[in-house]
Amino acid sequence: MNDAFGPDLPAAAKALAAAFAGRALLLLEARRDMPITLRRVLTAVLWEVPLIAAFALIGWHAADLLGFESESARIVLTALLANLGARGLDRLVARILPPPSDRDRG
Repeated sequence: MNDAFGPDLPAAAKALAAAFAGRALLLLEARRDMPITLRRVLTAVLWEVPLIAAFALIGWHAADLLGFESESARIVLTALLANLGARGLDRLVARILPPPSDRDRG
């Protein structure tokens, strides 16, 4: 039955679990001072599920591009990127890529 999903199902599950762990750590740190209500949980689920899936894909494939061949390294990078979040990822990319020059702006 697993053949329909292909051999990458365990890797996808690991990537999703790593991204979930990274986002959960970020949420726990950010929401420590706020009470937990059903509305807040549903709002978090609405926003976090797509982010978890996106960071699972980004982290798992970025690890491949960076040459990380072990699954442990892929899991750590995925969890790290998910914990950084979208803003942290923007800052990371801004530090790595050079700023656009004046002639590139138009």
